[in-house]
Amino acid sequence: MPTLSIIIPTFNEEKYLPQLLSQFQTWKMDIEILIADGGSCDQTVAIANKADLKIINAPKGRATQMNLGAKKAESPYLFFIHADTQLSVNVEAEVRKFIQSKKAAANFKLKFDDKHWWLALQAFFSRFRSLIFQFGDQGLLVKSTLFHQLGGFDEKMILLEDQDFIRRIRKVAKIEKLDAFLITSARKYLKHGRFKLQFLYYNLYLLYRLGSSQEALQQKLRKALSKSNKAQDSRKSNSSINSQEKTYSRQQ
Repeated sequence: MPTLSIIIPTFNEEKYLPQLLSQFQTWKMDIEILIADGGSCDQTVAIANKADLKIINAPKGRATQMNLGAKKAESPYLFFIHADTQLSVNVEAEVRKFIQSKKAAANFKLKFDDKHWWLALQAFFSRFRSLIFQFGDQGLLVKSTLFHQLGGFDEKMILLEDQDFIRRIRKVAKIEKLDAFLITSARKYLKHGRFKLQFLYYNLYLLYRLGSSQEALQQKLRKALSKSNKAQDSRKSNSSINSQEKTYSRQQ
């Protein structure tokens, strides 16, 4: 039986998954890695197959994917981690110490792979244990027995399923903060704007805590991202037109 089951929910993560897998391949612990894929149409599954990993095909939805991964896991501890994550050098050592302590649950401090001061500030708050600063991109280590006792992630939740589960853990056990970092991709912030996206997340979290439905939250998120995408397309189009006009002017 492996010591640790690492569960990675994926959907079109061919760009990021290989780097994370290569880091886990250096671990000395007895681990198993389960890829809970939500229907990727890129090379994600092929990458997992090449690495000879367990692949669980699941309906798209992170909660459902992670729950199915947990059902197939064989070890007494589960480690949920996003595919677009990198590991600091001492993550394995901290995981090993945590498992030896036989404590119930833990997560990590966070860094972004973008050094902008605003994202560094957001990441700084992840070192605190307050519930408002605890999210899935910090990873989650949890005893398998506790995970199943609490019923796993709520599959009705489209967003913030990690917050919901962490809140339920905290009602029965302490969540340790390990002295290591997970480094998460800032790709969405770079695409939609660092400040704009973070304030959107703040707004969604506030609405969630005030009781807004999952459907309302998803609709607000989709509307905001759609507006951002259209603005980007418009800027690209204008940039292309300006470039063509400059080229034409030089030719005259």
